[in-house]
Amino acid sequence: MSNQPITQVTDNGETPALTPLPSTRAASAAARFRQLLATPDFIQCPVIYDVLSAKLSAQLGFPALYAGGQTVSASMYGIGDYGTITTSELIEFAARVVDAVDVPVVGDADDGGGSPLNVYRTIQRYERVGVACVMIEDMYGTKHLPGMPEGPMTSIDAFVDKILAAVDARRDDLVILARCDSLSAKEPFEKGLERLAAYAEAGADVVFLAAAPIRQTPRIAEVTKRPVMTVPMPTDPDAAPEVLRQSQVKIACYAYQLLAVALGAVQQALQDIKSTGHIQNFTQRAISWEGFAQLTDAASAVEIARRFNAVRP
Repeated sequence: MSNQPITQVTDNGETPALTPLPSTRAASAAARFRQLLATPDFIQCPVIYDVLSAKLSAQLGFPALYAGGQTVSASMYGIGDYGTITTSELIEFAARVVDAVDVPVVGDADDGGGSPLNVYRTIQRYERVGVACVMIEDMYGTKHLPGMPEGPMTSIDAFVDKILAAVDARRDDLVILARCDSLSAKEPFEKGLERLAAYAEAGADVVFLAAAPIRQTPRIAEVTKRPVMTVPMPTDPDAAPEVLRQSQVKIACYAYQLLAVALGAVQQALQDIKSTGHIQNFTQRAISWEGFAQLTDAASAVEIARRFNAVRP
């Protein structure tokens, strides 16, 4: 697979105007992410829910992080992933994460903001804040409401135009990840393959067929000739690393799991406080103060404060 961006031109042969200045950090992060994609093993990519979970993931050696729309909606705004979060809110969160860690960050753009014109600007804005990869999905509008039909699907031709716009909008090595939600919309598996093949042909660098079984990954890779992302679920035996490798998974994205575990721990702690006045086994369950200080860059703050007399008698 070529890592060179596909550049579209206008009818008069000129590239579109109003392009942003190249971002050195964006190019570096994207280039490192492309290097990860070129390695033989799969990439474990946790979906973080705030800056500290991002920093902890990077500290523990995860090579890339995903700033997902579901976790941003829930942790930052207390709402579900129903298509109501705005592109600006998604980009703002991704920017905070990029600023805090030195590993590539994948940004979630939902449907890209609307039309190809929105997608064009969304990609430019994401690239400016330094993300390595942006995911765009072909489901739009209201979605994922419990007990209700899934949101409508963009037609293949219309979504191809979005991918073309995204590819043309980037100025560095930004990776474009095309997500297909056809299975959630009750379309057959073969329709999803048809969609992803068209998206890959339009220039998507990585593809993702949401809800596809992990062992179907080789088929997706064969049809699209692209690296494939999947979402291993905690109870799925196929989430084992050896199965992911055998199935040719390139990105294993652990959606919602960190947030779910964190909320479960907080819920239990609150119940302990309410019933006994203190958290059971606090020392064993909590991060140490030293660990918290490291995550919040206490040593760096102290050093700067000493150098510039930030604390005066």
